[in-house]
Amino acid sequence: MADPNPQFEQQVQDLHEDVLRRKERYEGSNVERETSPERRALHEAIGERLDKSQGQNLDSRDSGSHPTKGKEPSYQSPELRDKVQELVNMAFEKDINSAIDRAKKEDNPALLDAFHDALVDYLYDHLVERGKLEQL
Repeated sequence: MADPNPQFEQQVQDLHEDVLRRKERYEGSNVERETSPERRALHEAIGERLDKSQGQNLDSRDSGSHPTKGKEPSYQSPELRDKVQELVNMAFEKDINSAIDRAKKEDNPALLDAFHDALVDYLYDHLVERGKLEQL
């Protein structure tokens, strides 16, 4: 992937601040055992952006993006892998909102879920690499 651009970096900074505000909800909860509070907060923040115009209820969605041990992430399925990677690349090379808009236009719930999971994983790793979050 190319070096992130300033617009992407600003969106990542905004997400980081959002994650810090949200993570307290998950500290000490059962969710923490499966995934870090920061990852869950990031999952929720991205989920809201993906669901904004679709009226979907986040409570009915997956509780965390990180796959359980031995389970392949949804975005690795052969049917979705290439399209999801294209959307993730777009998020990092252009900006997150453009990639989210493109994913919504596909009108494919499986793709949207897979993109959600992948974007959370890639952004979480990006935030860890930048020293913004600690990996557990």
